[in-house]
Order: sequence, then structure tokens, then C-alpha cells
Amino acid sequence: MTSAPISVVVRTHSIDRLVYLRRALFSLMLQRADDMEVLICTQRFSDEDMERLRAEIAHLGLGLNGTAEVKFVNVLEPESGDIRGHVLNAGIKAATRRYIGFLDDDDVVYTGIYERLIDDLRTEQGQAAFGRCVRVDGSLARGAFFARTKS
Repeated sequence: MTSAPISVVVRTHSIDRLVYLRRALFSLMLQRADDMEVLICTQRFSDEDMERLRAEIAHLGLGLNGTAEVKFVNVLEPESGDIRGHVLNAGIKAATRRYIGFLDDDDVVYTGIYERLIDDLRTEQGQAAFGRCVRVDGSLARGAFFARTKS
């Protein structure tokens, strides 16, 4: 497997979802990417919310391995209704890398998944690659996660 330049569009719609966003961004920190751009795309965040988000991201140390570039895209229009599609499109427009990945704030990705999907694209000369979604229910006990079900 070889690393490739990738832009990852991370969509979030409320500053109240920072706990989820932290987990999603942490999963990106574990990727083996030499050239990753993380586009944190927000839905109608106020200036204060954007400032709080930037401070939180700086505190996380995203790009600790020196490979991730973080950009912020705040979509304000239209002023009403569901604009999730607009947020994704704004992320795509802002992306500068050869490949684009998508991650919602309440999702995580396994280590090396983008590298694997891009490798599959190159090998099969494909136009799009999709990952599998796995849901695990469980609980935390004594600092460890114990899975009850997996589907």
C-alpha cells in the first residue's frame, strides 16, 4: 500500500457536537497519510462558535505527525432548512488533494482505511471506493471498551 494525497471533508452542524467531532478527528490522526488535508465543514456557525472550534482543534494537536493540514469551511447560506448537501459541496469545492474522503462528526474511521481504499482504486482503476459501516454496541468498564454486539 502507498500513501496518496487526500482531502477529508468532516461535516458538523452544531458546536454542541464537539465531543463527537473530537473522536472523529482523533481517528483521522491515526491515518497513515503523507499528505492529508482535513476540511472541517460547519453549518451556520457563529463567529464565536468558529473561534471555539478553532481553539478546540488547536488543543487536539491534529496533524501531530506533521502530515495533516486543517482548514475550516463555514456554510451560512441558505439561511433556513437542511443544508447538509450544501456543506458537503462546499467541502468538495475547497478540497485541493487528488482524492476526497467524507466523515461525519459522529463517525470514526479505522487506521489505514483511506490508504486501503485509494490502493484499491489504483489497482482496479476505479472511480469511487466505499468503506463498510460497522456498528458496535458495548460499554466502558475499568477504562476498556467491551463489545456486546457488532453488526
